[in-house]
Amino acid sequence: MILPGVRRWIRISGWLGIFVAYIILQMYNYTHQPMFIVSLVIVILYSAYMLATSAEPSWYVTSIMLRRIIICICLVSIIQGVFLCIAYYKLKKSRTIK
Repeated sequence: MILPGVRRWIRISGWLGIFVAYIILQMYNYTHQPMFIVSLVIVILYSAYMLATSAEPSWYVTSIMLRRIIICICLVSIIQGVFLCIAYYKLKKSRTIK
């Protein structure tokens, strides 16, 4: 069952990746450090993954969702991780109601 509130927060998190990528691109323009290009690629790929698979049932398994949040916070972006935490909260809330 696809929960619209959870999917909405996953998609918001994915679209925020574009904002994060823009900030990383600006940092690269100022410093010209190749580290920012690697970070930019990681953020764009993870954001595209979230947007492409937001309707997949694997996003609605709490243990898998928690792993994805940890990966996102550690490797991708804290901003996106916060919105995934909101989606996780909505998912846990919907699981306890039923």
